[in-house]
Amino acid sequence: MTSQLYISAAYNGARTISANAFFTPPYKVADVTLDKTSSALELMIMSSSPGIMDGDEHRSKIEVGKNSKVIIKSQAFQRLFPMQTGASYFTEIYLGQNADLQYIQKPIVP
Repeated sequence: MTSQLYISAAYNGARTISANAFFTPPYKVADVTLDKTSSALELMIMSSSPGIMDGDEHRSKIEVGKNSKVIIKSQAFQRLFPMQTGASYFTEIYLGQNADLQYIQKPIVP
């Protein structure tokens, strides 16, 4: 299965907002910002998959615009299942000028 995740954030002069988000199963993205007066955007990446399986391809792209502050978390660990041919997991991150990103990627458990 090929899964894609794209997150883009921008600063609107007062706070960071989600400019764009695109995802395919098993991913979902939720805004979990509790402090609405904070200039930071907090996002949670969720996955309904039991883990990374043989033949899987996961692609993630995160773009944090100029002066943006983003915190990205994940809900749980990622299990790595036995494989014959292998799987791939790619993450691209782009930061604008004065951008701040805290990205806590979920741990992978073999």
